[in-house]
Amino acid sequence: MRSVFKALVTTSALVAGVTFFGPVAPASAASPCGGNIVEGDSGSCVVGIQQMLADWGFGYDLGPGGIDGQFGQDTYNAVRAFQTAAGIGVDGQVGPQTSGTLWSAGSNGPGHSRHVLREDERIGNTGYLRCLQENGSSTSASICTAGINQVWDIYPVPYHNGSYMLASEGVASCLLANGPQVETGYCDGGTSQKWTFGPDSLGRLTLHNVNQGLCVDTIPSGQSNQPSEMNGCDNSATEAWYQV
Repeated sequence: MRSVFKALVTTSALVAGVTFFGPVAPASAASPCGGNIVEGDSGSCVVGIQQMLADWGFGYDLGPGGIDGQFGQDTYNAVRAFQTAAGIGVDGQVGPQTSGTLWSAGSNGPGHSRHVLREDERIGNTGYLRCLQENGSSTSASICTAGINQVWDIYPVPYHNGSYMLASEGVASCLLANGPQVETGYCDGGTSQKWTFGPDSLGRLTLHNVNQGLCVDTIPSGQSNQPSEMNGCDNSATEAWYQV
């Protein structure tokens, strides 16, 4: 699948022939907004804020109105989620600190990529290709179809070099670790939704949760729709995910 980027794409590296993306280069740009922008405001400044929220991966939080120039409840919630992810003060207002963080990667945003995440599962001498798929609020390793529920938007987390949020295009929500379960839910910027990519000791790419310190895994079965789960990172083939 073709990766889609804006300007200021992150540094790329190669691990076992697979491309993944490193920290966002600091290239700050001036915000078009002055003072504190709060719920109830509207206009071109709010449009700019909403666009930058979307560029950082919180566009799904903007609700059905999307980028409409109205600072309503959905935009307020999206700002709080962005502030949580960035580790700055959480108040739902866009003051100098939040504005500086929103525009910290430049006026074109940080850039993101779209990928299907595939594992090469083996049982004996038989190999199976399985892709990470969202199924409503749960996830599984399923037969690769490149359907929208297997497409993940990968966004860098502001001020957390090497950490990413993964948003499902199928249900417009973020990948999260909930105990042993790998689920999707509202993009809230919390640590359960922050991920890093390998490599493991064999040079393969793993999907590692920042909060738990565990890796996304599946139990090899040869069957489709095998539930994903969080396990200790142990170099198993079912923890190696390739961005395709």
